[in-house]
Amino acid sequence: MKFKKFIKAVYAIQAELPTTTKLPSEEWFKTNIHKKDREGYLNIAIEELALLKLTEKLSRNNSDPDGEPESEGSTEATNEDTLTGIDAILAERKSNYGQFADFAGLAQSLKSTFDSAVKSKGQPELFTNAMNEAIEMCFHKLARIGTGNPLYLDSARDLVGYAQLLVNEIEAQEGVIDAKVTKLVKEDGEWIPQ
Repeated sequence: MKFKKFIKAVYAIQAELPTTTKLPSEEWFKTNIHKKDREGYLNIAIEELALLKLTEKLSRNNSDPDGEPESEGSTEATNEDTLTGIDAILAERKSNYGQFADFAGLAQSLKSTFDSAVKSKGQPELFTNAMNEAIEMCFHKLARIGTGNPLYLDSARDLVGYAQLLVNEIEAQEGVIDAKVTKLVKEDGEWIPQ
């Protein structure tokens, strides 16, 4: 996705956000959102926007025209009041992963730092597409843990899964190097290789 098209879409989303919610500057996007990540960023931002709009709508629906909350005894519910489908998924994800902007900032920072380190070593050609994707997904899962609920076990399991996919891909490469693991046992106060 070209940057101009991407930033136009970002500003369209920002125009829909409450005035208290602002996205980062255009310069931040140029620096931190890589070309290959733009579409994914927009998709997540659109999900976050849908969740914000749903929250506002539910808040309005739970008040009468005078702004008074409905009585607790009211059991009337309409389809608009019920979280279903994608809305329920978005609400669950927000509770587990935190605010989108916080998550996106951390995820992009991790990816950018890693990419810079790889480029500075001059070895980006050693990374296959599968390795790059597994690494990026690990950063994605780490960012979810960092900005969301750190006790949400599914994120940690996903992280381990993507790390295993990375191991599988590295093992399939020519010239792979594996660490020599030596078991040590303590005998008479000394550690002895076994």
